[in-house]
Amino acid sequence: MRGASIAQRDVLRGLERAEAFVRRAHDAGARVVTVAAPRARDVAALWDDAQDALLWHPAAAPAVAGLGLAAELAPGDAEGGAIGDALALSRPEQREAGVEAPALAAFGGFAFDATAAPAAPWGAFGVGLFVLPRWSYGIGPEGAWLRVVVGEGDRLGGVLDELRAIWARLESDPPPPATPRIVRRDDAPEEAWCAYVTALTDAITRGEAVKVVAAQAARLRLEREPSPRAVLEALRRRFPGCTRFALRRAGTTFLGATPERLV
Repeated sequence: MRGASIAQRDVLRGLERAEAFVRRAHDAGARVVTVAAPRARDVAALWDDAQDALLWHPAAAPAVAGLGLAAELAPGDAEGGAIGDALALSRPEQREAGVEAPALAAFGGFAFDATAAPAAPWGAFGVGLFVLPRWSYGIGPEGAWLRVVVGEGDRLGGVLDELRAIWARLESDPPPPATPRIVRRDDAPEEAWCAYVTALTDAITRGEAVKVVAAQAARLRLEREPSPRAVLEALRRRFPGCTRFALRRAGTTFLGATPERLV
């Protein structure tokens, strides 16, 4: 019990130290503040069930998770739009002494065909989307870090309330729920798939295409709504040499693990 009491005091001191640093940085007008944070099992512990979120975990490199939205960039935004403004205003960043964290970055991607109208389930992402998360979290060799992008007009009290809620979630670090059981799977008809592949190879033979990436869709019905955290954890265990990625936007989550090099 004595060890538990000491650990609880250490956690409290860590939160108090982070709050004090955020207060000083906010008073100094900082737009980006980074502090040392509790070390969770996986960076996706930052996520809650309500906000937009992201995860970026290249193979053999530290992972970064994001929660909330500080700014976004879609194709057609002039000169980077709000993300460019946010990145410009973020310098210099106020970082707690001794904290090792990567530079502030936006995350996202583009559709393969930018001329096609986004169909379900891609409507939330459009033909391209990059986001700058309000909160970022990472775990490195020297410890864990937590970063917030403070918007114009944000009250200090609101930022501190968010910090306390996130700190408690990282400290408790509950395991992700189990993945739900698949009760039904509907694959594309085999005949349609074969016809599709034949049409592609014929197009290559005619010189109309050089390389085609074909994909087959499957629709799954699960016994309950899946947790993106559970799927990401399963991907981490099953494909440790792949890059994990996730982007949750307006309730829709695009995630996966790929052996390809992404930037």
